[in-house]
Amino acid sequence: MKIKKFLGFIALAALVVLPIKANAAGYSVDWGKECVTDASNSDYCTVTITGNITDGGSISTPLSATMTLQGLNYVSSEGTSNWNVSVSDNQIIMTPSAPETNGSFTIGTIRFQKISEPCKAVFTCNEETKTVTPPVKNPKTGNALPYAVIGAGIVIAGAVYYVTRKNTKLYKI
Repeated sequence: MKIKKFLGFIALAALVVLPIKANAAGYSVDWGKECVTDASNSDYCTVTITGNITDGGSISTPLSATMTLQGLNYVSSEGTSNWNVSVSDNQIIMTPSAPETNGSFTIGTIRFQKISEPCKAVFTCNEETKTVTPPVKNPKTGNALPYAVIGAGIVIAGAVYYVTRKNTKLYKI
């Protein structure tokens, strides 16, 4: 009788403890650090969309995100072999063609055209907001004056040293 009560207690404890560890699968979508400028045309830039599944599980339903653009025009979107990326107004829909089970994966790319400065794209997905900006390159000014001043200083310092080493009468008055 004691063994039946003990086994019953263990079974009851197992039924209570097992559901505590169950976690729902989570995911995150990343939009990269910056909108990478095209090598052939600096007026265009591309954002790469990646994803990550945490706590196991898979993604088989479409993901949606919103984007807000400042100084950029949307040009095109392209998904990877397992994803379709479509953009309508400010809504981005990312649909997997088969359930995604990898921990980290690439969803696709979105291409923009820069039309004014400053420019940025703000993406909101899964209650997370990310701001992406194209890199800013400082233009070359072509100003050689600082180099000329440094060179002239070196020449003057060398001349003073040379004259004082050869002519010791310079210090005598």
